[in-house]
This record gives sequence, structure tokens and C-alpha cells, in this order.
Amino acid sequence: MSRSKVFYLTGIVVVLLFALAIWVIWRWWLAQQSTTYKQPVEKTQRVRETHQSKTIAAVDSSKIYDNTETPLSATNTQTGKHSKIPTKPMPLEWLMSSQNDDGSWGDNNSTVLSGNRYDKVGATALALLSFSGRGYTHLSEDKIDGKKIGDVVKKAIDWLISNQSGDGSVGSPHSIDFGLNHSIAALALSEVYGITNESQYKDAAQKATTFLQTIQNRDGGWGSEGRELSYPNLQTTGWTIMALKSAQICGLDIGDSFKKAESYVADKLKDHWEPLPAAMYIFVKREKNKDLEDTMDYLIRNPPSQSQQDYLYWYFGSIALFQYDGPDGNYWKKWNKPFKETVMEKLYNDDLHYGSPNNRTEQVVNASLLTLSLEIYYRYDIIFHPKD
Repeated sequence: MSRSKVFYLTGIVVVLLFALAIWVIWRWWLAQQSTTYKQPVEKTQRVRETHQSKTIAAVDSSKIYDNTETPLSATNTQTGKHSKIPTKPMPLEWLMSSQNDDGSWGDNNSTVLSGNRYDKVGATALALLSFSGRGYTHLSEDKIDGKKIGDVVKKAIDWLISNQSGDGSVGSPHSIDFGLNHSIAALALSEVYGITNESQYKDAAQKATTFLQTIQNRDGGWGSEGRELSYPNLQTTGWTIMALKSAQICGLDIGDSFKKAESYVADKLKDHWEPLPAAMYIFVKREKNKDLEDTMDYLIRNPPSQSQQDYLYWYFGSIALFQYDGPDGNYWKKWNKPFKETVMEKLYNDDLHYGSPNNRTEQVVNASLLTLSLEIYYRYDIIFHPKD
């Protein structure tokens, strides 16, 4: 072999190795970004205290989607401290008016939250969850601005199922963070089946759930790329665990996924004082320990505020704290009061922004996360018994 040919082949190898190194660094950076919402805080392991579990309660469709005793709407402004009626629609009303003709939500853009990319599949699934969380189904007769809510829900369900492949996955496997968006779609389909109990939706929900089992990593987590060997991250694992919990509650087969995930979520809870690891741990382990209590302490020291509009943090924080000690618990009250005040103040000052007007996907994702946060209060029963 000539010297020039050796140099040529060596150059190709060097370029390929350099490209591989760049790719590995990029994936590592994305994983680090998706690990936490803020700077991680190291913690030490403590002894567990086991508590008896309670299942997720059925959704009461007669209840409002606010987590207060009175509706979060312009109709009760006369009794509150605000005299100004917000000019912007409530999140669920905005979602109602923002659905695409084909039943989806969002556009060809995507939006990045804490290092993970949400696309049209994720946006549509989150919007559908917002309606399911209030108890609406494809049979609902209620109307908003003359449009029947049941029709909106049915179109969304049909769109998700039409984008489901034979292996159960929803969306394109070539899209960035395909696994993340599929996990949210699986959650939405399980919720639909859970509140309707209709066989026509059972197959789609089970297939989506089974696909999640096939892509679980050996360490128990799930990666955003939607394949077994993709690098696991917290957001994808968090949404997947919620999808599996919903599937388990409505009687679908989830295999031994939770058993495999136990060590992964326990390790993440030890490492980070953040709402997502706490919510994952609660749903998988269903027990309290010192690490979980430390996380709750951290969250109530860092509640929602006017200077912070982080919908993902609000959502998983609300789930974790409400599940931890219930509607009468001190932790939940210390979180919920500033959360309500923050949302109300922004609503009445027309300062609640869902995102760029040029990125409908971003707007839908944020509006849906806010709606889901407001539904936490009655959507789920608590995993633990309330404190005495």
C-alpha cells in the first residue's frame, strides 16, 4: 500500500473518530441538561419508612380544572381581590381554540424544555391529557364557544392512533427525542382508556405501553431516543413512569418495568433535590424516606413565584408535593398557596405567556402543562395516607 493511501485512510479514521467524539459530547450535554431543572444538590442516603399505598382515583368530570375551591375564571372576579377581568382565555379554552383541523396541536416547530425536545406528538398528547384530566371524553356534550368538547377530544385521540405504528410506537422513530414524545402519547392513550373503559381504545393503549417495556434500559431508565441502548434521562423516564402507572391502574399489562426502574429512580432521588425524581420515586416505590423528605423541604423553599415561569417545574412539583402529604398537608399548602397566587396574578395582569407566537408547539406544551398543574388537586388520589 502506498504511503499516500495510508495517509488518506488515516485521515478518514481521524475525522470519523473526531465526529464520534463530538456526537458523544453532544449527547452527554443533552443528558446533563435534562437531568435537572436547576443546579443539582447532592444528598445522602437515608433509611426508608414504608407506607401503605393508595391508588389513583377516578376522575370526576363535574369538577373544575382549578385546584381552588372556586372556579379559576372571570366569573368569580367580583369576590376576589382582582377587579380586572383577564382578556386572555383560560388555558383549556385557549387549547380548545388552537386545535388543528386534523385533530393535532402544534406545528412543525418543536420546543426544548430542560434539554429535551417536545414535538407535535408530545404537544397533542399533552393537550389531550388536559381535557382528560378534567374528565372530558369523546362523548362529552359540553361546549366552549359553540364547539363540542367531545368532538375535540375524539379528533385528538384519532390523530394519535393514526400515527401509531405496528410496534405500538407513536410518531416517527427518526424524530429527535422520539422516546420522550411517545411516552407522553402512551400516557394520554392510557388515560383515555382508563376514563372511558372502551375496548376500541384498549388495544392502542396496550400497544403503546408494551413498546415502552421493550425500550427500557438495563439500568431501569428510559432514553429520549426511544430505543433500549439510548442514554437514559430524567424527563423521558419520568413521563414513562407516569404512563406505566396510568396503564397499571386501568388494568393494562406493564410487565416488570417498575421493578427494573426501582434502583434508577432511587439513585436519582439521592442525587437531586428536584420534583421530577421525587414524583418518579413516589409512583414506583410508593414509600417515604429521608431523601424524599429532604426534596420536599427543598421544593417548599423554592416555590413558584412571579419571577419564575417554569411550567415543567410547576407541574412535577405539584404532583410530588400533593402526592406526598395530600390536600391538607403542610408541604402541599406551602407550595399550593404561592402557586395559586402566581398563576392568578399573571392571569389578571395578562402576564401569563405560553411562548413565542411563532412557535405554536411551544405554546401548546406550556398551556397544557399549566392546565395539568391546575388539575392535580382532584385528578389523582394520594399515594400515601395523609399524615395524622
